[in-house]
Amino acid sequence: MRKRILVADDHSDIVQSMKEMLTPYCEVDTATTGLETLILFNKKEYDGLIIDVAFAGGMSGLETAARLRSKYKDLKILVFSATKYSDADRQQAVDIGAVFCEKPLSLDDVRRVMEI
Repeated sequence: MRKRILVADDHSDIVQSMKEMLTPYCEVDTATTGLETLILFNKKEYDGLIIDVAFAGGMSGLETAARLRSKYKDLKILVFSATKYSDADRQQAVDIGAVFCEKPLSLDDVRRVMEI
């Protein structure tokens, strides 16, 4: 059975690009806010989450990932960012059991972390 991954970023071009890149390997859904991410997780089961550190307005990607981690202990989480992150952001990702990667993401890194 193919794994199901959710990609979340407030830039629709990034989620679309990630979806196209990952679709040959797994089922991919997308979200553009933290709230939308939480809603989708309540509707479907996911094997992995790929999420940006920050969203414009609302809850951050890190806050969203932390909430999901508390509910889904075995969820694979990859947190990513370009330049707007701090050492504290990186440490928070590690503290919730996520892997932190810088943009641009490589397909090999994503496949390794998501185990697809």
